[in-house]
Amino acid sequence: MLKAELIDRALMDMNFHAKWLEYDLIDRTFLLNLYERFVLSDDKSTEHYRYGAFRKILQDNQYLDDRNIDNYIELAKIDDDLAMAKAALVDLFRWKGLSDWQYTKLVNSPEFAGEIFQTYHRNKSMMETISKMPISDEIIEDCIQNYTANIQECLLYKEDIKRHQLEYIYQHGTKKRIRNMAKNMLGSRRYQ
Repeated sequence: MLKAELIDRALMDMNFHAKWLEYDLIDRTFLLNLYERFVLSDDKSTEHYRYGAFRKILQDNQYLDDRNIDNYIELAKIDDDLAMAKAALVDLFRWKGLSDWQYTKLVNSPEFAGEIFQTYHRNKSMMETISKMPISDEIIEDCIQNYTANIQECLLYKEDIKRHQLEYIYQHGTKKRIRNMAKNMLGSRRYQ
């Protein structure tokens, strides 16, 4: 079989759209190596191989330009496996290689309007607020009322947290673990 025919066969058998190669997000060598694994493996779930290709793009690059990000999104949108495509978009959304501008663009684009993306964005924004600003009573109340225990726990690691704020977390934290951590801190010498 000629190499061009083998590439076409690999694209077809693993349900890769031809745009994968057209956009140059993967190369022919990678595709053929992936196809060899597919042929030799008992795993014939083609979405696993496409998802692996999406992940490789993010793992192998510290930065993608806007065109490549748009191409990545398009490849996810045209994929037949919606669950896998969504997982690939979640990976992109959480990818550390995005510039601030690219991340903001994703936050505001319709492909990323779903709850999973917006919840992640809210949590990330609150984490940045907690890390950059002195803790106010308003931030603590907002975290207790509207955020998960993971965000509340970050409050406990702030050097500037005050006794009355710890008492509030001890009384109102959403998880017993968070309340116990606050209680232990209140019992420490620092807050006596």
